[in-house]
Amino acid sequence: AQLVEKVRDGRLDFAVLRSDAIPRGSSSEPITEVGFVLCVPKAMDRPKLSVPDLLRGLPLALPVPGGSFREVLHDYFNAHDIPWKAQVESSSFLQALALVKGGEFAAVLPTTGAAQLPEGEFRPRKIPELKKQSRKLVLHWNERQMETRGIERAAITSVRDAVRAG
Repeated sequence: AQLVEKVRDGRLDFAVLRSDAIPRGSSSEPITEVGFVLCVPKAMDRPKLSVPDLLRGLPLALPVPGGSFREVLHDYFNAHDIPWKAQVESSSFLQALALVKGGEFAAVLPTTGAAQLPEGEFRPRKIPELKKQSRKLVLHWNERQMETRGIERAAITSVRDAVRAG
């Protein structure tokens, strides 16, 4: 809400937000969709196992109590009779990403985090039940501010493309 307000009053020219966070009819361009995948060090992956069966035997970095994603993940574990046994509890996705990069733990991470793992050393495993947790990210701006500042549509498109490229 703070970023939307800052864009609205001109303190920010652009903001990257979830699509559901901006008021209907506001100016925005889609950037990407962020979902969630189980990130498994290659040595720990068992491709023939289902994700629930794999989760039962992995050393896991799981979210600390209190977050909404933890509740969603906990519900998934319960629905599949997977014991909630964290070898490590992480307070953020960045911390979980660092733990997975170390090669000793697996974790459910946003796809943006999974993309930062060294290619070939880790295997992302899809969890179809978490698809509804995916979020669309958009570049948001105030059209009136762009007109006032003489920022043309091509410049907005360039900013969007730069953000997409990471």
